[in-house]
Amino acid sequence: MQPPAQPQNPPGGAATPATALGQKAASAFSQMAVWATMPDMAGSGPYPAAYEMAPGGLEYVVYQPNDLAAATRNRKLGVHIWGNGGCGADGATARFHLTEIASRGYIAIAPGRILSGPEAPPRSEAQAGAGRGAGPGGGASAEKMVSGPDDVAQPNALDDLKRIAVPVFVADHPGAGHVGLFLEPNGEATKIELDWLAWRLDGDKAAARTFEGADCGLCRDFRWVVYRKGIL
Repeated sequence: MQPPAQPQNPPGGAATPATALGQKAASAFSQMAVWATMPDMAGSGPYPAAYEMAPGGLEYVVYQPNDLAAATRNRKLGVHIWGNGGCGADGATARFHLTEIASRGYIAIAPGRILSGPEAPPRSEAQAGAGRGAGPGGGASAEKMVSGPDDVAQPNALDDLKRIAVPVFVADHPGAGHVGLFLEPNGEATKIELDWLAWRLDGDKAAARTFEGADCGLCRDFRWVVYRKGIL
C-alpha cells in the first residue's frame, strides 16, 4: 500500500495554512495586499487630509488636514496616537482609517515609515526597512479594537486591559478578522473611533453614549463584546 500523498507547497514555497485561524490570517494578509494597491483618499470630513513622514528624520507618519489654518480656526486639533498591530514598522497600513480621522479635524501619528500604498518606496527598500519601528506614543486614555477569540491579538489586548492605568475601553468584534476593522475607508471601526476621539478630546456628550453607561451604544449591539476599566 502506498503511503498517503503529502500536501504540496504552492509555487513560492509557502504551505497553505491548515487551521481555521491560519486560513483567516492568510485571508487578512491577502486583503492587505489588495488595499495596498489602492490610491490614497483625502477622507470624507470637512478637512481633506494627507500623510507624510515626520520632519527631522523621525520615524513617524503624520496624518493631518491639508489646510491647517482652516482646521484650527475655531479649535485646537486633538492628537491621536495610533499603534500598529504587532509593533509593525509600516505607518501606512491603516492609511485610509487614519486619513479619515485627520479629515475630521485631528492629527494622527503612526510609528514607523511609509512602507505600503502609493507613497511607499520601491519594494526592495520597503523590505529593508520592514523590521525597523519606532517607540509607542502615550495618552490619557486608551481604546482598542480586536476581533474575537480567533484573533491572534485578543490575548494581548485583554492583557493590556489589565495593565493599563488610564481609562480603557476594549471593543471586541468576533468574526471581523484580524485586520478587517481598519483597512477599508470610513468603515464601522473608524466611526466608533471618531466617537471615542470626540468624547475624550472634545467632550462630546452624544459621542460618549457609545461607550458610557450600562446601555452604551456598543453594549447594546449584539455584534460587540465590551470590556471597560475606569469608564462607568
